[in-house]
Amino acid sequence: MSTLYWITVLGNLKDTFCASAFILGILLVVLFMGYLVNIGEYGCSSVAESTKKWFKKLLLIFILVIIPVIFIPSTKELYLIYGVGGTIDYLKSNPTARQLPDKCIKAIDKWIDITMDDEKEERGEE
Repeated sequence: MSTLYWITVLGNLKDTFCASAFILGILLVVLFMGYLVNIGEYGCSSVAESTKKWFKKLLLIFILVIIPVIFIPSTKELYLIYGVGGTIDYLKSNPTARQLPDKCIKAIDKWIDITMDDEKEERGEE
């Protein structure tokens, strides 16, 4: 039960990092545009320098927030990893399961590929 809890928590954590990255990305774009406007109108003013400092700080925070987004799997992916990993461990340790023909394993593999492709199409990825 503890594992399922942590899978859910990690999935929610990834969602939180995604939302934070989105908001930081918008702020970075606004700050960059403000910097360009200030530097164009006033040359090298204190407002432009202040905007540049904030941009650098937010860019660093954005990079630190985007790293977990890249490396933490989604909740669905975590459930898949947990389920498939447990199944593989069971198949390796069970002598009866080791006698399954290759065709069964290939059929399961193909079914997982089809399921993953369907999920990608539903999300609009390709």
